[in-house]
Amino acid sequence: MLGEAFSSLDVTNAGNNVSQLTFGSASIDLRGEFTADDFSVVTSGTGDNVSTTISMVYSPVFPIGAEIELQIFSPNLQNPISDPLQVTVSDDVEVLSSNIVSRGNSRIVKHTFDISSDSIFYEVSPSAGSGRFTRGSFNGYVFNDVFDVLPAFTNVTIKEENNTLGLQPSDVTFTENQIYINVESLSYSPGKTFELDIDFADDSLPSILPSANFVGAEIEMATVSPSRNYPPLETRIATVDNNVEFIRATTDSDPTDGFYEGGYNVNISENSILYTAASVPRQISSNPRFTSREFNGYVFTDISDTLPAIENVTIDWSETTFRLSTSDVTFTENSIAINFEGLSYTGGDTVKLDVTFASEEDAYEENDNLLGAYDLSNNANTWLSDLSGEGIARDEDWYKLTVSSNNQRLIVDLEFTHTDGDLNLSLYDENANFILGSSSLTDNEQIDTVLAESGTYYLKVDPVGIPNEPNTYDLRWNV
Repeated sequence: MLGEAFSSLDVTNAGNNVSQLTFGSASIDLRGEFTADDFSVVTSGTGDNVSTTISMVYSPVFPIGAEIELQIFSPNLQNPISDPLQVTVSDDVEVLSSNIVSRGNSRIVKHTFDISSDSIFYEVSPSAGSGRFTRGSFNGYVFNDVFDVLPAFTNVTIKEENNTLGLQPSDVTFTENQIYINVESLSYSPGKTFELDIDFADDSLPSILPSANFVGAEIEMATVSPSRNYPPLETRIATVDNNVEFIRATTDSDPTDGFYEGGYNVNISENSILYTAASVPRQISSNPRFTSREFNGYVFTDISDTLPAIENVTIDWSETTFRLSTSDVTFTENSIAINFEGLSYTGGDTVKLDVTFASEEDAYEENDNLLGAYDLSNNANTWLSDLSGEGIARDEDWYKLTVSSNNQRLIVDLEFTHTDGDLNLSLYDENANFILGSSSLTDNEQIDTVLAESGTYYLKVDPVGIPNEPNTYDLRWNV
Protein backbone atom coordinates (compact mmCIF):
# COMPACT_ATOMS: atom_id res chain seq x y z
CA MET A 1 0.00 0.00 0.00
CA LEU A 2 1.66 3.23 -1.17
CA GLY A 3 1.35 6.72 0.17
CA GLU A 4 -0.29 5.83 3.50
CA ALA A 5 1.39 4.33 6.56
CA PHE A 6 -0.29 2.83 9.60
CA SER A 7 1.19 2.31 13.02
CA SER A 8 -1.85 0.51 14.44
CA LEU A 9 -4.87 -1.53 13.40
CA ASP A 10 -8.50 -1.59 14.41
CA VAL A 11 -9.80 -5.11 15.03
CA THR A 12 -13.47 -5.49 15.95
CA ASN A 13 -15.86 -8.39 16.31
CA ALA A 14 -18.39 -8.37 13.48
CA GLY A 15 -20.55 -11.21 14.84
CA ASN A 16 -21.02 -14.82 13.69
CA ASN A 17 -17.45 -15.65 14.72
CA VAL A 18 -16.05 -13.11 12.23
CA SER A 19 -13.62 -10.35 13.08
CA GLN A 20 -13.08 -7.28 10.95
CA LEU A 21 -9.55 -5.97 10.41
CA THR A 22 -9.56 -2.29 9.40
CA PHE A 23 -6.57 -0.27 8.20
CA GLY A 24 -7.05 3.12 6.61
CA SER A 25 -10.00 2.91 4.24
CA ALA A 26 -9.73 -0.85 3.71
CA SER A 27 -11.10 -3.75 5.73
CA ILE A 28 -10.88 -7.55 5.71
CA ASP A 29 -13.24 -10.07 7.30
CA LEU A 30 -11.51 -12.87 9.19
CA ARG A 31 -12.94 -16.15 10.47
CA GLY A 32 -12.42 -16.39 14.23
CA GLU A 33 -12.05 -13.92 17.08
CA PHE A 34 -8.93 -11.76 16.94
CA THR A 35 -7.45 -8.69 18.58
CA ALA A 36 -4.87 -6.17 17.42
CA ASP A 37 -2.21 -8.19 19.26
CA ASP A 38 -2.68 -10.95 16.69
CA PHE A 39 -1.15 -8.76 13.97
CA SER A 40 2.16 -6.99 13.34
CA VAL A 41 2.64 -3.85 11.27
CA VAL A 42 5.90 -2.97 9.52
CA THR A 43 6.14 0.35 7.66
CA SER A 44 9.00 1.29 5.34
CA GLY A 45 9.84 4.13 2.97
CA THR A 46 9.27 7.87 3.14
CA GLY A 47 7.17 10.52 1.49
CA ASP A 48 4.92 9.22 -1.27
CA ASN A 49 6.68 5.85 -1.33
CA VAL A 50 5.53 4.40 1.94
CA SER A 51 4.59 0.73 2.15
CA THR A 52 2.98 -1.09 5.05
CA THR A 53 3.11 -4.86 5.57
CA ILE A 54 0.47 -6.35 7.85
CA SER A 55 1.15 -9.88 9.08
CA MET A 56 -0.79 -12.22 11.34
CA VAL A 57 1.19 -13.31 14.40
CA TYR A 58 0.50 -16.94 15.13
CA SER A 59 0.64 -18.29 18.64
CA PRO A 60 1.54 -21.98 18.65
CA VAL A 61 -1.78 -22.93 20.34
CA PHE A 62 -5.46 -23.56 19.62
CA PRO A 63 -6.62 -19.89 19.72
CA ILE A 64 -10.02 -19.06 21.18
CA GLY A 65 -12.43 -18.70 18.26
CA ALA A 66 -10.53 -20.98 15.89
CA GLU A 67 -12.66 -23.47 14.00
CA ILE A 68 -11.67 -27.10 13.60
CA GLU A 69 -13.69 -29.93 12.11
CA LEU A 70 -14.48 -33.24 13.86
CA GLN A 71 -15.78 -36.35 12.12
CA ILE A 72 -16.15 -39.97 13.22
CA PHE A 73 -15.25 -42.94 11.01
CA SER A 74 -15.81 -46.70 11.30
CA PRO A 75 -14.72 -49.37 10.42
CA ASN A 76 -12.24 -47.53 8.15
CA LEU A 77 -11.34 -44.03 6.99
CA GLN A 78 -13.43 -44.47 3.86
CA ASN A 79 -16.66 -44.73 5.87
CA PRO A 80 -17.79 -41.68 7.89
CA ILE A 81 -20.50 -42.53 10.44
CA SER A 82 -21.16 -38.91 11.42
CA ASP A 83 -21.60 -35.64 9.61
CA PRO A 84 -18.66 -33.23 9.92
CA LEU A 85 -19.02 -31.03 13.00
CA GLN A 86 -17.54 -27.52 12.98
CA VAL A 87 -16.05 -27.02 16.44
CA THR A 88 -15.28 -23.52 17.71
CA VAL A 89 -12.53 -23.48 20.33
CA SER A 90 -13.75 -21.83 23.56
CA ASP A 91 -13.20 -21.87 27.30
CA ASP A 92 -15.95 -24.49 27.65
CA VAL A 93 -16.32 -28.12 26.61
CA GLU A 94 -16.48 -27.92 22.81
CA VAL A 95 -18.01 -31.28 21.83
CA LEU A 96 -21.00 -33.06 23.30
CA SER A 97 -22.46 -36.22 21.78
CA SER A 98 -25.75 -34.38 21.36
CA ASN A 99 -24.02 -32.06 18.87
CA ILE A 100 -23.01 -34.94 16.60
CA VAL A 101 -25.30 -36.10 13.80
CA SER A 102 -24.83 -39.78 13.04
CA ARG A 103 -25.25 -41.26 9.58
CA GLY A 104 -27.55 -44.18 8.91
CA ASN A 105 -28.04 -46.49 11.86
CA SER A 106 -24.56 -45.96 13.26
CA ARG A 107 -24.31 -45.94 17.04
CA ILE A 108 -21.86 -43.42 18.46
CA VAL A 109 -20.51 -43.87 21.97
CA LYS A 110 -21.51 -40.81 24.01
CA HIS A 111 -18.53 -38.66 24.90
CA THR A 112 -17.17 -35.13 25.31
CA PHE A 113 -14.10 -33.34 23.90
CA ASP A 114 -12.53 -30.38 25.67
CA ILE A 115 -9.92 -28.49 23.63
CA SER A 116 -7.50 -26.29 25.54
CA SER A 117 -4.64 -24.18 24.22
CA ASP A 118 -2.37 -27.15 23.51
CA SER A 119 -4.32 -30.32 24.30
CA ILE A 120 -7.45 -32.35 23.51
CA PHE A 121 -9.21 -34.07 26.44
CA TYR A 122 -11.72 -36.90 25.82
CA GLU A 123 -14.12 -38.47 28.31
CA VAL A 124 -16.77 -41.18 27.97
CA SER A 125 -20.11 -39.73 29.12
CA PRO A 126 -21.92 -41.07 32.23
CA SER A 127 -24.84 -42.24 30.06
CA ALA A 128 -22.67 -44.14 27.57
CA GLY A 129 -22.83 -47.50 29.31
CA SER A 130 -20.01 -50.01 28.92
CA GLY A 131 -18.78 -51.98 25.95
CA ARG A 132 -16.08 -52.23 23.32
CA PHE A 133 -15.45 -50.08 20.26
CA THR A 134 -16.05 -51.98 17.00
CA ARG A 135 -13.04 -53.62 15.42
CA GLY A 136 -11.74 -52.34 12.09
CA SER A 137 -8.76 -50.69 10.43
CA PHE A 138 -9.98 -47.37 11.86
CA ASN A 139 -12.76 -46.65 14.32
CA GLY A 140 -12.42 -43.24 15.83
CA TYR A 141 -12.14 -39.50 15.51
CA VAL A 142 -10.51 -37.17 12.98
CA PHE A 143 -9.83 -33.51 13.74
CA ASN A 144 -9.19 -31.44 10.61
CA ASP A 145 -8.05 -27.80 10.30
CA VAL A 146 -10.15 -27.29 7.16
CA PHE A 147 -9.94 -23.50 7.24
CA ASP A 148 -6.15 -23.49 7.64
CA VAL A 149 -6.28 -21.20 10.69
CA LEU A 150 -3.79 -23.13 12.83
CA PRO A 151 -0.03 -23.52 12.65
CA ALA A 152 1.03 -26.97 11.47
CA PHE A 153 0.85 -29.83 13.96
CA THR A 154 4.40 -31.03 14.61
CA ASN A 155 3.79 -33.62 17.33
CA VAL A 156 0.88 -35.30 19.09
CA THR A 157 1.54 -37.39 22.22
CA ILE A 158 -0.62 -39.24 24.73
CA LYS A 159 -0.64 -37.87 28.28
CA GLU A 160 -0.35 -41.18 30.11
CA GLU A 161 -1.67 -40.01 33.50
CA ASN A 162 -5.03 -39.27 31.87
CA ASN A 163 -5.10 -42.29 29.54
CA THR A 164 -7.56 -44.61 31.29
CA LEU A 165 -9.06 -45.63 27.93
CA GLY A 166 -5.80 -47.39 27.05
CA LEU A 167 -4.72 -45.63 23.85
CA GLN A 168 -1.38 -46.79 22.41
CA PRO A 169 1.07 -44.47 20.58
CA SER A 170 0.25 -46.25 17.30
CA ASP A 171 -3.43 -45.30 17.77
CA VAL A 172 -2.65 -41.59 17.31
CA THR A 173 -1.31 -40.27 14.01
CA PHE A 174 -1.25 -36.82 12.47
CA THR A 175 -0.42 -34.70 9.44
CA GLU A 176 0.23 -30.96 9.31
CA ASN A 177 -3.48 -30.22 9.68
CA GLN A 178 -5.18 -33.45 10.80
CA ILE A 179 -5.19 -35.62 13.93
CA TYR A 180 -6.40 -39.23 13.77
CA ILE A 181 -7.46 -41.01 17.00
CA ASN A 182 -8.16 -44.73 16.53
CA VAL A 183 -10.06 -46.36 19.42
CA GLU A 184 -10.97 -49.58 17.59
CA SER A 185 -11.45 -52.64 19.86
CA LEU A 186 -10.77 -50.64 23.07
CA SER A 187 -13.17 -51.20 25.95
CA TYR A 188 -15.03 -48.19 27.32
CA SER A 189 -17.11 -47.26 30.34
CA PRO A 190 -18.32 -44.00 31.89
CA GLY A 191 -15.50 -41.72 33.00
CA LYS A 192 -12.72 -43.31 30.93
CA THR A 193 -10.48 -40.65 29.41
CA PHE A 194 -7.49 -39.80 27.28
CA GLU A 195 -5.63 -36.55 26.75
CA LEU A 196 -3.42 -35.57 23.80
CA ASP A 197 -0.68 -32.95 24.05
CA ILE A 198 -0.31 -30.98 20.80
CA ASP A 199 2.86 -29.29 19.53
CA PHE A 200 2.55 -26.65 16.82
CA ALA A 201 5.03 -25.25 14.34
CA ASP A 202 6.32 -21.79 15.13
CA ASP A 203 4.86 -19.91 12.16
CA SER A 204 6.81 -16.80 13.10
CA LEU A 205 9.78 -18.51 11.46
CA PRO A 206 9.59 -18.36 7.65
CA SER A 207 9.65 -21.59 5.71
CA ILE A 208 12.94 -22.13 3.93
CA LEU A 209 12.01 -23.13 0.42
CA PRO A 210 14.19 -23.15 -2.65
CA SER A 211 14.20 -19.84 -4.49
CA ALA A 212 14.35 -19.91 -8.29
CA ASN A 213 17.17 -17.32 -8.41
CA PHE A 214 20.65 -16.86 -7.01
CA VAL A 215 19.81 -14.10 -4.52
CA GLY A 216 20.45 -15.26 -0.96
CA ALA A 217 22.29 -18.42 -2.01
CA GLU A 218 25.79 -19.16 -0.77
CA ILE A 219 28.03 -19.70 -3.81
CA GLU A 220 31.55 -21.09 -3.88
CA MET A 221 33.91 -19.92 -6.65
CA ALA A 222 36.77 -22.36 -7.20
CA THR A 223 39.85 -21.67 -9.35
CA VAL A 224 40.73 -24.93 -11.08
CA SER A 225 43.75 -25.94 -13.21
CA PRO A 226 45.18 -27.94 -14.98
CA SER A 227 42.24 -30.38 -14.82
CA ARG A 228 38.85 -30.75 -13.12
CA ASN A 229 40.35 -33.83 -11.49
CA TYR A 230 42.81 -31.70 -9.51
CA PRO A 231 41.93 -30.00 -6.18
CA PRO A 232 41.06 -26.31 -6.57
CA LEU A 233 43.95 -23.85 -6.44
CA GLU A 234 41.71 -21.50 -4.48
CA THR A 235 38.13 -21.35 -3.23
CA ARG A 236 36.14 -18.29 -2.23
CA ILE A 237 32.60 -18.08 -0.84
CA ALA A 238 30.03 -15.29 -1.05
CA THR A 239 26.31 -14.80 -0.46
CA VAL A 240 24.58 -13.45 -3.55
CA ASP A 241 23.01 -9.99 -3.10
CA ASN A 242 22.99 -8.55 -6.65
CA ASN A 243 26.34 -6.81 -6.12
CA VAL A 244 29.90 -7.79 -7.06
CA GLU A 245 30.31 -11.04 -5.16
CA PHE A 246 33.92 -11.90 -6.06
CA ILE A 247 36.76 -9.48 -6.83
CA ARG A 248 40.47 -10.05 -7.27
CA ALA A 249 43.33 -7.97 -8.68
CA THR A 250 45.89 -9.44 -11.06
CA THR A 251 48.99 -10.56 -9.13
CA ASP A 252 52.42 -11.94 -9.95
CA SER A 253 53.92 -13.80 -7.00
CA ASP A 254 57.07 -14.81 -8.92
CA PRO A 255 58.11 -12.36 -11.70
CA THR A 256 60.77 -14.82 -12.92
CA ASP A 257 58.52 -17.75 -13.83
CA GLY A 258 56.56 -16.05 -16.64
CA PHE A 259 53.19 -16.83 -14.97
CA TYR A 260 50.75 -14.59 -13.12
CA GLU A 261 47.32 -14.89 -11.57
CA GLY A 262 44.66 -13.02 -13.53
CA GLY A 263 42.19 -10.87 -11.66
CA TYR A 264 38.44 -10.57 -12.08
CA ASN A 265 35.15 -9.09 -10.95
CA VAL A 266 32.21 -11.49 -10.73
CA ASN A 267 28.69 -10.16 -10.37
CA ILE A 268 25.92 -12.71 -9.76
CA SER A 269 22.39 -11.41 -10.20
CA GLU A 270 19.08 -13.25 -9.92
CA ASN A 271 19.53 -15.40 -13.03
CA SER A 272 22.95 -14.61 -14.46
CA ILE A 273 26.69 -14.61 -13.81
CA LEU A 274 28.81 -11.78 -15.25
CA TYR A 275 32.58 -12.36 -15.26
CA THR A 276 34.82 -9.38 -16.08
CA ALA A 277 38.58 -9.78 -16.53
CA ALA A 278 40.75 -7.37 -14.55
CA SER A 279 43.42 -5.44 -16.39
CA VAL A 280 46.98 -6.81 -16.48
CA PRO A 281 49.84 -4.32 -15.97
CA ARG A 282 52.12 -4.19 -19.04
CA GLN A 283 55.17 -5.10 -16.96
CA ILE A 284 53.51 -8.45 -16.28
CA SER A 285 52.31 -9.22 -19.80
CA SER A 286 51.48 -7.42 -23.01
CA ASN A 287 49.49 -10.43 -24.23
CA PRO A 288 47.33 -11.79 -21.38
CA ARG A 289 46.31 -15.39 -22.00
CA PHE A 290 44.98 -18.28 -19.98
CA THR A 291 47.51 -21.10 -20.00
CA SER A 292 46.56 -24.05 -22.22
CA ARG A 293 45.45 -26.89 -20.02
CA GLU A 294 42.73 -29.52 -20.08
CA PHE A 295 40.81 -27.12 -17.82
CA ASN A 296 41.83 -23.66 -16.72
CA GLY A 297 38.97 -21.66 -15.28
CA TYR A 298 36.36 -21.41 -12.58
CA VAL A 299 33.61 -23.55 -11.06
CA PHE A 300 30.62 -21.95 -9.30
CA THR A 301 28.79 -24.24 -6.86
CA ASP A 302 25.66 -23.78 -4.74
CA ILE A 303 26.97 -24.91 -1.35
CA SER A 304 23.91 -23.68 0.58
CA ASP A 305 21.65 -26.15 -1.25
CA THR A 306 18.86 -23.55 -1.41
CA LEU A 307 18.55 -23.41 -5.19
CA PRO A 308 16.39 -25.56 -7.45
CA ALA A 309 18.27 -27.70 -9.94
CA ILE A 310 20.04 -25.80 -12.71
CA GLU A 311 18.15 -26.66 -15.87
CA ASN A 312 20.11 -24.73 -18.51
CA VAL A 313 23.02 -22.33 -18.91
CA THR A 314 23.52 -20.25 -22.05
CA ILE A 315 26.07 -17.63 -23.09
CA ASP A 316 24.62 -14.15 -23.55
CA TRP A 317 26.62 -13.17 -26.63
CA SER A 318 25.43 -9.55 -26.49
CA GLU A 319 27.43 -9.08 -23.29
CA THR A 320 30.29 -11.54 -23.95
CA THR A 321 33.59 -10.46 -25.50
CA PHE A 322 35.68 -13.53 -24.64
CA ARG A 323 36.00 -15.85 -27.62
CA LEU A 324 34.41 -18.77 -25.87
CA SER A 325 32.70 -21.68 -27.54
CA THR A 326 29.52 -23.20 -26.14
CA SER A 327 31.48 -26.32 -25.13
CA ASP A 328 33.54 -24.18 -22.72
CA VAL A 329 30.54 -23.81 -20.44
CA THR A 330 29.20 -26.90 -18.69
CA PHE A 331 26.87 -27.42 -15.75
CA THR A 332 25.38 -29.92 -13.34
CA GLU A 333 22.30 -29.56 -11.14
CA ASN A 334 24.21 -27.38 -8.68
CA SER A 335 27.38 -26.13 -10.40
CA ILE A 336 28.57 -24.18 -13.46
CA ALA A 337 32.07 -24.40 -14.95
CA ILE A 338 33.73 -21.92 -17.35
CA ASN A 339 36.88 -23.14 -19.14
CA PHE A 340 39.09 -20.28 -20.37
CA GLU A 341 42.08 -22.47 -21.30
CA GLY A 342 44.19 -20.99 -24.10
CA LEU A 343 42.07 -17.85 -24.51
CA SER A 344 43.70 -14.44 -24.82
CA TYR A 345 41.99 -11.36 -23.45
CA THR A 346 42.32 -7.73 -22.45
CA GLY A 347 41.18 -6.07 -19.27
CA GLY A 348 37.43 -5.53 -19.33
CA ASP A 349 36.62 -8.59 -21.46
CA THR A 350 33.43 -10.24 -20.24
CA VAL A 351 31.42 -13.45 -20.14
CA LYS A 352 27.75 -13.36 -19.23
CA LEU A 353 25.90 -16.59 -18.52
CA ASP A 354 22.12 -16.75 -18.32
CA VAL A 355 20.93 -19.45 -15.91
CA THR A 356 17.57 -21.23 -15.92
CA PHE A 357 16.42 -23.11 -12.85
CA ALA A 358 13.98 -25.99 -12.74
CA SER A 359 10.52 -24.94 -11.62
CA GLU A 360 9.71 -25.82 -8.00
CA GLU A 361 6.00 -25.18 -8.53
CA ASP A 362 3.51 -26.97 -10.72
CA ALA A 363 1.18 -25.26 -13.19
CA TYR A 364 -1.76 -25.32 -10.75
CA GLU A 365 -0.38 -23.04 -8.03
CA GLU A 366 -1.36 -21.09 -6.03
CA ASN A 367 -3.88 -23.72 -4.92
CA ASP A 368 -2.80 -24.16 -1.31
CA ASN A 369 -6.31 -23.82 0.15
CA LEU A 370 -9.96 -24.24 -0.80
CA LEU A 371 -10.38 -20.61 -1.87
CA GLY A 372 -7.48 -20.94 -4.31
CA ALA A 373 -8.54 -24.32 -5.70
CA TYR A 374 -7.59 -24.96 -9.33
CA ASP A 375 -10.74 -25.49 -11.40
CA LEU A 376 -10.85 -28.90 -13.12
CA SER A 377 -14.59 -28.73 -13.86
CA ASN A 378 -14.01 -28.74 -17.63
CA ASN A 379 -11.35 -31.44 -17.49
CA ALA A 380 -13.20 -34.58 -16.45
CA ASN A 381 -11.44 -37.85 -17.31
CA THR A 382 -8.19 -35.99 -18.00
CA TRP A 383 -4.95 -36.69 -16.14
CA LEU A 384 -3.02 -33.66 -14.92
CA SER A 385 -0.04 -34.93 -16.90
CA ASP A 386 -2.11 -34.51 -20.08
CA LEU A 387 -3.32 -31.08 -19.01
CA SER A 388 -0.40 -28.95 -17.79
CA GLY A 389 1.94 -31.49 -16.24
CA GLU A 390 1.97 -33.48 -13.03
CA GLY A 391 1.27 -31.92 -9.66
CA ILE A 392 4.02 -31.27 -7.11
CA ALA A 393 2.96 -31.91 -3.51
CA ARG A 394 5.15 -29.46 -1.63
CA ASP A 395 2.10 -28.46 0.43
CA GLU A 396 -1.65 -28.97 0.25
CA ASP A 397 -3.06 -28.83 -3.29
CA TRP A 398 -6.78 -28.13 -3.82
CA TYR A 399 -8.85 -28.71 -6.95
CA LYS A 400 -12.40 -27.72 -7.80
CA LEU A 401 -14.89 -29.75 -9.83
CA THR A 402 -18.55 -29.32 -10.75
CA VAL A 403 -21.14 -32.10 -11.00
CA SER A 404 -24.18 -31.25 -13.12
CA SER A 405 -26.79 -33.74 -11.89
CA ASN A 406 -27.83 -35.64 -8.77
CA ASN A 407 -26.79 -39.17 -7.83
CA GLN A 408 -23.63 -39.16 -9.93
CA ARG A 409 -20.91 -41.72 -9.27
CA LEU A 410 -17.59 -39.93 -8.77
CA ILE A 411 -14.27 -41.71 -9.22
CA VAL A 412 -11.04 -39.89 -8.39
CA ASP A 413 -7.64 -41.49 -9.00
CA LEU A 414 -4.45 -40.18 -7.41
CA GLU A 415 -1.28 -41.86 -8.68
CA PHE A 416 2.11 -41.48 -6.97
CA THR A 417 5.01 -43.51 -5.61
CA HIS A 418 4.59 -44.00 -1.86
CA THR A 419 8.31 -44.37 -1.16
CA ASP A 420 8.84 -40.86 -2.58
CA GLY A 421 6.42 -39.44 -0.02
CA ASP A 422 2.98 -40.46 1.20
CA LEU A 423 -0.05 -38.53 -0.06
CA ASN A 424 -3.67 -38.52 1.13
CA LEU A 425 -6.73 -37.71 -0.96
CA SER A 426 -9.88 -36.04 0.43
CA LEU A 427 -13.25 -34.89 -0.94
CA TYR A 428 -15.17 -31.86 0.39
CA ASP A 429 -18.46 -30.19 -0.45
CA GLU A 430 -18.82 -26.52 -1.38
CA ASN A 431 -19.07 -25.55 2.31
CA ALA A 432 -15.72 -27.20 3.13
CA ASN A 433 -17.43 -30.14 4.83
CA PHE A 434 -15.39 -33.32 4.63
CA ILE A 435 -17.18 -36.11 2.71
CA LEU A 436 -14.70 -38.91 2.12
CA GLY A 437 -10.98 -39.62 2.20
CA SER A 438 -8.47 -42.17 0.99
CA SER A 439 -5.36 -42.88 3.06
CA SER A 440 -3.09 -45.90 2.87
CA LEU A 441 0.54 -46.96 3.17
CA THR A 442 0.87 -48.00 -0.48
CA ASP A 443 1.15 -46.35 -3.88
CA ASN A 444 -1.90 -44.41 -5.12
CA GLU A 445 -5.24 -43.47 -3.57
CA GLN A 446 -8.79 -43.62 -4.95
CA ILE A 447 -12.19 -42.18 -4.03
CA ASP A 448 -15.25 -43.96 -5.42
CA THR A 449 -18.59 -42.63 -4.18
CA VAL A 450 -22.06 -41.50 -5.27
CA LEU A 451 -22.77 -37.79 -4.91
CA ALA A 452 -26.37 -37.30 -3.92
CA GLU A 453 -26.53 -33.71 -5.11
CA SER A 454 -25.20 -31.74 -8.04
CA GLY A 455 -22.96 -28.77 -7.35
CA THR A 456 -19.39 -27.81 -6.57
CA TYR A 457 -16.96 -30.16 -4.85
CA TYR A 458 -13.31 -29.92 -3.86
CA LEU A 459 -10.41 -32.37 -3.87
CA LYS A 460 -7.42 -32.02 -1.57
CA VAL A 461 -4.07 -33.73 -2.16
CA ASP A 462 -2.20 -33.63 1.13
CA PRO A 463 1.42 -34.69 1.78
CA VAL A 464 1.73 -36.62 5.03
CA GLY A 465 4.02 -34.83 7.46
CA ILE A 466 6.44 -32.14 6.26
CA PRO A 467 8.28 -33.50 3.19
CA ASN A 468 11.98 -32.76 2.70
CA GLU A 469 11.51 -33.26 -1.03
CA PRO A 470 8.09 -32.79 -2.67
CA ASN A 471 6.54 -35.82 -4.32
CA THR A 472 4.99 -35.62 -7.79
CA TYR A 473 1.59 -37.05 -8.59
CA ASP A 474 -1.05 -37.47 -11.28
CA LEU A 475 -4.76 -36.86 -10.70
CA ARG A 476 -7.93 -37.63 -12.65
CA TRP A 477 -11.65 -37.36 -11.87
CA ASN A 478 -14.68 -38.62 -13.70
CA VAL A 479 -18.45 -38.99 -13.26
